[in-house]
Amino acid sequence: MDTMEENKRQLPPQKGVPIFVLSDEVKPHAEALGGLVIMIGGLELQLSILLNVMLDIEFTPKGDVLGVLEMKRKVQLLRGLAVVVGKDMPNNWHNRLMDLLNRIEGLSEERNRMIHDVWGLSDTDGDMIRIRLKPAISKKPLELRVPQIPVSAPDIANLSYRILGAIRELVTLAVELKPSMTLKSP
Repeated sequence: MDTMEENKRQLPPQKGVPIFVLSDEVKPHAEALGGLVIMIGGLELQLSILLNVMLDIEFTPKGDVLGVLEMKRKVQLLRGLAVVVGKDMPNNWHNRLMDLLNRIEGLSEERNRMIHDVWGLSDTDGDMIRIRLKPAISKKPLELRVPQIPVSAPDIANLSYRILGAIRELVTLAVELKPSMTLKSP
């Protein structure tokens, strides 16, 4: 007997309980989360490529030493380099990059919440929810609140499409930058 099928029978999804099996209710969300993971990988790669372009280093996937950096560090490096490399670029290049980096930080935080929050079924209507692991404490009256955030598979897909838009903008910025860079003499 298949282990997944055995688990489905033993642990059917229940309202208000975190999900540990891939039931029919969960599959669309799991597929959308898989797409999100793929998109965020593409975003990380494009950040590395832009860093290499800004540093005037030839990019090769096997030789990408910048690829080991966390996304947050790549964004910080890009901000610093933009002051030097992007200040004389035409078409408002520097400001476009800074705006994009701000959006990427927001997308990264949304992605982290989608990936790292606990998923479950709502105890009221059985819809998929994310359960925030950082509970809020209210002062009056003293109570512990653990937000349950309803999330649909299209909500997750929408985040993936916004990440794809950021990837496209990074590609555009890299292409605009490359012709303006001077080649070093041998």
